Amino acid sequence: RNVVSLAIAIILALVLIYVLWSGKKLLPTTTTTTIIIIIIIIMGVSFSLFFSKSMERFIWQVKTESISALTQGQAKKHIENTKYFIDWRSEESQRRFKDYIHELKISLPSVAAVKIYNKESILIWSDLAVYKETIGEKHEEDDVRETVLKGQLIKPVNAEIQKQMGILNPLEIYTPLYLEDKDVMAGVVEIYFDTTDLAAFIRQLQIFIWALISVALIVIYSLLHFVFKRQNEQISRQAKELEKYTKGLEQIVADRTVQLEEKVDELELSKNAVQNLV
Repeated sequence: RNVVSLAIAIILALVLIYVLWSGKKLLPTTTTTTIIIIIIIIMGVSFSLFFSKSMERFIWQVKTESISALTQGQAKKHIENTKYFIDWRSEESQRRFKDYIHELKISLPSVAAVKIYNKESILIWSDLAVYKETIGEKHEEDDVRETVLKGQLIKPVNAEIQKQMGILNPLEIYTPLYLEDKDVMAGVVEIYFDTTDLAAFIRQLQIFIWALISVALIVIYSLLHFVFKRQNEQISRQAKELEKYTKGLEQIVADRTVQLEEKVDELELSKNAVQNLV
């Protein structure tokens, strides 16, 4: 937003300078072209950033909402009851968690790993080897608390876990789980989501937007260049006609001045002749 605001301010400033300058004198074609190019470059960068970022946010929002909905739906199907989060050590609870994660990974192939917490932020299930020995301990208390307050939390994965999973662009997506009662949270599921394919798609979309805006700005530049060129030619032609008319007017004044001087000389001669006769 700051970049876009700054770009718009620069564009307005350049337009104002152009208007004030062009009102005083005729700008050379090269100067006009330079100003147009600067304005178009700034506009292109601004619009590209704005549209690409807006589209990126929209795609992420749609994707994370679908992940949240699917996570919630699969939990209701496989876990069903909050009691399994309370008695999470039982074989039945662990079996249900395992089936839930298995089905979730089939539905979302980009899911790399999953962790499940109860309401007390205790890790009750994980398929990450590094966390197997810490099941039953409290983890990520701040993140679980923030998920409860906001409804969903998205954050980057730390370098150690990222290296262990061997994924270039993973994200942690925390989603609260509501089973029987929509107002009572059963627990929180943490998904390690591989965003490589999605990031590549967003990148391709950004390139398409940049190319589209570039083509549009080139067309605008061509039209503006044509208009300014016609304007410069017209002003130049009018300036030459005005200069020609001014020179003609000066010549007329000079001729009239000569004629008046000749008349004055004739009157002087007549006056002297009359005085001699008298």
